[in-house]
Amino acid sequence: MVLKGLLLAVLFMPWLALAQISEHSTTKYYDIRALTPLALRHQLSLHGPKDHHGQRFHGMTRSRLRWSYEKTMATQGCRIASVTVVLDQHYTLPNWVNKDQAHIKWQKQWARYHRALTAHEHRHGFLARQTAEKIDQNLLNLSQSNCQKLRLKVEKITADLMAELREKNRRYDALSWHGVWEGVVFPRLKKRKW
Repeated sequence: MVLKGLLLAVLFMPWLALAQISEHSTTKYYDIRALTPLALRHQLSLHGPKDHHGQRFHGMTRSRLRWSYEKTMATQGCRIASVTVVLDQHYTLPNWVNKDQAHIKWQKQWARYHRALTAHEHRHGFLARQTAEKIDQNLLNLSQSNCQKLRLKVEKITADLMAELREKNRRYDALSWHGVWEGVVFPRLKKRKW
């Protein structure tokens, strides 16, 4: 009975902010056609998605984060009453159209490569999801002495978190060598015997 009363008290606390994270994900495939590893690598370099600098990659993750909040006046000033964070994830990956015509050896290597590439891109998506959660957590119940100060505080928090996300993605690509150390290599290189 005490637990039920405590639960009801928490549910109806006027200072408790409500939060919501909405995530949408799409995957777009670009077609490549080839029968040899060299020709496949050429196709990947020719048709892969471009980053904002115009450099092509075999796969790409574009994460778009948006947020909004409702504010209310409180005894201590202006506070956030509810938060909504929207995360749109757009993955771009290759689709080897005529792989069934290629040698089985290359098909097997492609399957390993494609799994590794997909996992690498989804790791970028996971980093964006973590940022969405941080935005949500940092804005919940945030208050300032007035609403102008609250708006400026929200802008600072979200700008810092977005900069942190860009740095985490950059660092992840640098440490994984854009996925090479995770198996994003096609064809797999033979180990040399010295």
